[in-house]
Amino acid sequence: DDLPVLALPPSWVDRLTIDRASFKLQYPPTGHRIIIYHKAKLELFAEHMHEQGIVTKFTKFKDRHQTMVGVLQETFMQREDLLTSRARHPLENKIEDKFLPGRPGGVREINEWPGKRRQIKYMVSARQDGLCMRDEQLGKVIEEHFEGRDDRMTYRSAVIRPDPQGRAKMQQRLVSGESSGVNYEIIKMNVEYSKRQQE
Repeated sequence: DDLPVLALPPSWVDRLTIDRASFKLQYPPTGHRIIIYHKAKLELFAEHMHEQGIVTKFTKFKDRHQTMVGVLQETFMQREDLLTSRARHPLENKIEDKFLPGRPGGVREINEWPGKRRQIKYMVSARQDGLCMRDEQLGKVIEEHFEGRDDRMTYRSAVIRPDPQGRAKMQQRLVSGESSGVNYEIIKMNVEYSKRQQE
């Protein structure tokens, strides 16, 4: 009944230990820690402490007095909308959002210039229409790029203009998804297809 026991050799690395003072230093009782660098600031948050789910916030400044923000990068965890990171570029008036797989509509990334332009990138495998990117110049042009469609469509664009009175014909009307509620009239459309591959 006595089975041979394999005796493993001891590990060649020392046992990992961390003293209580060092552990508390990572996230003080407030759950928030700030580290100041030259032209930068790093904020660390314990999981589930920040109401927006932020775990790190890194601010890179343009000047050594830390008055002009160049980039603000935030990392998130455990968000319902699956947002994983956000980068704000105040000088360019640009916001970059990245999402984990599983978001409705297959959204992978959103780059936005508030009030001017919105670029949305999709996970093609999560969509039935093959849409991989949508680029909107708000109130002017909408461009869509496709991959792997049965009808071989690769590109579609529409030139639009506001139609606040709703005078556009039904087939030229584009319903706005914006909070302003202003609808648009399609002035011009362009569709491109790939060539059929020869067998």
